Amino acid sequence: MERERKVVEILSERFHDWQDKGYIPSAKIEPGDETTRLQKERGWAYWHQLFNPRQLIINGILCKLVDRKSESKVEKIIGEAYSQALRTKKY
Repeated sequence: MERERKVVEILSERFHDWQDKGYIPSAKIEPGDETTRLQKERGWAYWHQLFNPRQLIINGILCKLVDRKSESKVEKIIGEAYSQALRTKKY
């Protein structure tokens, strides 16, 4: 239980910054055949709600590292593509 509390605490500290930088999803779920069901059955309105706190932390850390360590144009493009996929859920 202590570890889970710590995970939520760490995510809470970074959540808005990571969303602003595109490291974790921030978009609202648009209505559609399957996505409307997510809202009706689970009450989810945003893409980040499909992930648990540990998954969001891992995605955030990975995107942050790629962002920091990218040196070549190709590395930056790959990192941006991954980040964009998370934001739009189009992968």
